[in-house]
Amino acid sequence: MQILPINELKAIYKYYISAAVLLSLVLSLTLLLSVRVDILSLSSVLITSALLAVTLRQRHLTAKVILDCETFASYSSEMQEHCEVEQHNTESVAAILETVINQVYSIKTLGNDSVSGLTLQFSELRQALNNTIESARGSVENFGDDEHCFAKHSQEELNEVLHSLRVALGSKLEVVNSNQAVSHAAKELTEQTKSIQKISKEITLLSLNASIEAARAGEAGRGFAVVAERVRELSDITSEAAELIIEKMNGLTNAVADNTEKLTESQAQDVTLMDDAELHIRKVLNEMATVANELTQSVHGLDDTASKIKANVDDAITDFQFQDRVSQKLEHICKGLTSLVSLYRTEGELGEEGLAALQQEMFNSYTMKEERECHVSTTENTSQHDHVEDEVTFF
Repeated sequence: MQILPINELKAIYKYYISAAVLLSLVLSLTLLLSVRVDILSLSSVLITSALLAVTLRQRHLTAKVILDCETFASYSSEMQEHCEVEQHNTESVAAILETVINQVYSIKTLGNDSVSGLTLQFSELRQALNNTIESARGSVENFGDDEHCFAKHSQEELNEVLHSLRVALGSKLEVVNSNQAVSHAAKELTEQTKSIQKISKEITLLSLNASIEAARAGEAGRGFAVVAERVRELSDITSEAAELIIEKMNGLTNAVADNTEKLTESQAQDVTLMDDAELHIRKVLNEMATVANELTQSVHGLDDTASKIKANVDDAITDFQFQDRVSQKLEHICKGLTSLVSLYRTEGELGEEGLAALQQEMFNSYTMKEERECHVSTTENTSQHDHVEDEVTFF
């Protein structure tokens, strides 16, 4: 069945109304002019008029029904489109809320990881500072004024070295004196050997004279001549031995003299070096004492500074506990948003009862006083505000 447009139905309705009016006018004129009309024609006209009126009424009702159906169909289509838009908006809002939840969880995780890393680094820094403080205090003890301090121990060691050097110089002096004694003894032996050589020469002369006298005596002096010859030979041997001894003793004397001279020069240099070394060592010891004092003061200053830094690090580690509070708050926010998304998707709308139940659930999940106070100040729920002070507050 083809449904006519509203404008055409209105035109047809107006047309039939006009026809009925004209027919009524014609009938009235006919009666007024006394035109003879039979009963049957009149009846036909009346029946036709009645049928026309009924037809027009049915047309009017049909047009009204068609108009109502079209209006309802249009309204249903609009309602369906509106529902689809609302459902799409609901899904969009839910998706946005889920995105916000994911972002909050991401921020929470990032904050926890960052603060945990910083806390670990500060803990390691605190341990390093503790080690530094202990080392500094140990250095202070080593460079202190007690008998076991480093400077005093070094001074004692250097004094022992100086004493050893002086003992070595004394030993060298004894060697020089011994060489001089050997040289003096060698000279005396040389003189005695020369005396022996002189005696040997005189014996040789005596043996020659004895040989001459034995020759003059003839046969009687032959034995004496042999003895004289033998004495001369021994005298010559003695003279040669004395000459050799004198030569060796001269070489020994010269060597000892050279050695003694070198030892004397070396001893003089050693004494000079010893004096200079002692002066330098004393100077170094004084400088070491000064450096030790300065180092002790520096170590004390380092100890104080390290202690202050350690105290600041401890305060920083304590302050980093705020992340736990922030993490708890973010966790509560995420749970509240998740419950809101679930309620929105389940109910399709946010009724007062659902919102009230959600607010109460969020309020019961809080663990910190400021969370509840903020919730109470937002919702203006005085009954909950009276309950705040009786709950457990962390940190």
